[in-house]
Amino acid sequence: MLRGPRLVLAGILGLGLLELVVLVLAVRWIGLGWTLLALVATSLLGVVVVRRAGTRALAQLGAAVRDGRPPTADLADAGGVVLAGFLLVLPGFVGDLLGAALLARPVRVGARRLLGRVAAGLTLGGWASRPPTRRRPGHTEVVRGEVVDPDEGP
Repeated sequence: MLRGPRLVLAGILGLGLLELVVLVLAVRWIGLGWTLLALVATSLLGVVVVRRAGTRALAQLGAAVRDGRPPTADLADAGGVVLAGFLLVLPGFVGDLLGAALLARPVRVGARRLLGRVAAGLTLGGWASRPPTRRRPGHTEVVRGEVVDPDEGP
């Protein structure tokens, strides 16, 4: 198994265990009825968030296509809101907390950047996790050449 999938599996199992512990603590603190009511309420909130985000994402995609610009940032932002909604739909208070945090735009932007770095590090051999190399002063190498247009003849 690769490092990435193991890390994802460990994260999912850890989150599930944490959700179970928090759920048991919530039942002890506020009782079973209030705990179930809170779980149902946050799940309904998540359904509303997912529906609104899906509608907004389609509208933003259509606007981007009409304007002739790539919809990458709009779709990534809408995807963060949809992820927040799904976390709210799933039962559990830790997921609800993460979902509520993702509803804030600055948190989504930070999460998108972090996820981009992690994905680049996993797919491109870890270049994103290494510090950039510096050139030593006085050691500049210039490669001389000319640009050739393949459409023009020799």
